[in-house]
Amino acid sequence: MPGTGEHRTEGRPRRLAVGSVVVCILAIGAIRAGSSVSTRPLPATPRPRATPAPPRTSGPPSAPASASESVPDLAGLRLAITLDDLPWVGPLPEGDTAAIHGLERIEGVLRDHGAPATGFVVCERAAEDEAPLRTWAARGFRLGNHSWSHHDLNAMTVAAWTGDVRRCDGYLKRYGSAYAPFFRYPMLHQGNTRGKRDRAAAALAALGLRTAHVTVDNSGWLLTQADARAMRAHDAALREDVRRAFLHHIIAAVEHADRVARRKVGRPVAQVLLLHANTLVDHGLGTLLTALSARGVAFVSLEEALRDPVYARPDDYVGRKGLSWLYRIAPASPEDARWDDAQADSIRSRFLR
Repeated sequence: MPGTGEHRTEGRPRRLAVGSVVVCILAIGAIRAGSSVSTRPLPATPRPRATPAPPRTSGPPSAPASASESVPDLAGLRLAITLDDLPWVGPLPEGDTAAIHGLERIEGVLRDHGAPATGFVVCERAAEDEAPLRTWAARGFRLGNHSWSHHDLNAMTVAAWTGDVRRCDGYLKRYGSAYAPFFRYPMLHQGNTRGKRDRAAAALAALGLRTAHVTVDNSGWLLTQADARAMRAHDAALREDVRRAFLHHIIAAVEHADRVARRKVGRPVAQVLLLHANTLVDHGLGTLLTALSARGVAFVSLEEALRDPVYARPDDYVGRKGLSWLYRIAPASPEDARWDDAQADSIRSRFLR
């Protein structure tokens, strides 16, 4: 949720035939060579169904790419999948009556792709309906702490915020070994002053919680708003546009994070992707994981990803924005968020005007 906030679909085949893989590989080739919503502002039409998007570039319009920022080869890139806001956020998929239905489909897709996943729980919501979390844990996925009430650290005292985190920690311990001792800051806001940032980090350490940093941040939360708008309008064609944009945008975000890592760290790093438990991900996760696999991406657990030394680097950023960990590590590079801002502007122009 670049800079500000975090808010931020239906059945699919469980096995892919050879033909489907070929189609997917051809589609990804088209994505790399063709257009994407994710890199240049798109025409400001409310429903651009037939007009192709403008050619892709390797960076936002405000930051021309250098030779070192060409589209990277993702072969061998390690990627951890995380889903925020369990048990569910936003409207339920059409035909569903409870969050467990969509979450079970997401679980099935993850299993089919051999992708470990950690779901970060807003405990206040989970306490109202525990069935989705019980199923998630029973199928071997991990649970992490996303606070009790999803409050913004920037807008409250560290003491009150810590109490909210502690309450969620106590609740999640009932899930035993499925509860991983990881915390995901709501909206990725880690404190808008140095003192608040450092006191919050110390409070988490005292609770035995480790920050589950995000490197592949994205504007999926905006596309989720567009999907919900199309769903309310019963506009199937617009929903398909949004779903295609989601695929293009997330792949572009992975590419961008890999470029930033190579520039700042000097090597590929294990990446952590932020998604949400919602209708758009329910519908598009299978296609996304297939596309990433076709590019050579390897799915790993959050625990494995966080063993990469990049996550032990000092946090060099102080400010209000929720930023990728790659932007926060020394030397802090909040200017890299221009890419994210260009993505968000493009999506708003196309779908949310």
